[in-house]
Amino acid sequence: MVFGTFRILRLFSLQMLLLGTGVYSAFTLDNLPPPLTKPPANMKLIYLTLGTGTQNYVCQQGKWVFVGAESRLEYEATTKSQGPGQQGGKENRAIGRHRFVDKKPAFFISGIGSIVAEITAAAPAPNKQGVNWLQLTTISPRTGAFAKFVYRTNTNGGFIPTSPCNQNTPPAKVPYSAVYSFWD
Repeated sequence: MVFGTFRILRLFSLQMLLLGTGVYSAFTLDNLPPPLTKPPANMKLIYLTLGTGTQNYVCQQGKWVFVGAESRLEYEATTKSQGPGQQGGKENRAIGRHRFVDKKPAFFISGIGSIVAEITAAAPAPNKQGVNWLQLTTISPRTGAFAKFVYRTNTNGGFIPTSPCNQNTPPAKVPYSAVYSFWD
């Protein structure tokens, strides 16, 4: 598991490094699996983040049931040098979080605002390594709405537990990561 986690982090570090070098402007959703569709042509990419956290499940009547997710939303920032002879670098910076509010996915971007969304389409992850890719539409801005559409892609992990459960089984928090793109 440690090796797999390291490989995931390395992959996302590479993706985030590419974002820091201008690939951000080249990010597209051209290869979405059906039934996901690209955002309307007039929409622009507002934020591109890496979400890391957990997909959460509880046992109900002997079966695992999805009850929500929690994740930290980060982007890679270029840092300035601290003085002569020192180089700047790259660091991941948290810009927000994702969790569920009243059983709906919600996204909070620090200092900007928050939105509540609903899933409008879902497709299995093409690489079979993570939970479904999602297309979401904003249904209610909580404060300072910043996006009309959210896409969860490039998922890794988060699968529903396969172990048996009963009423005494504690909730399961399964680690996952995903790229979240916000469009307006």
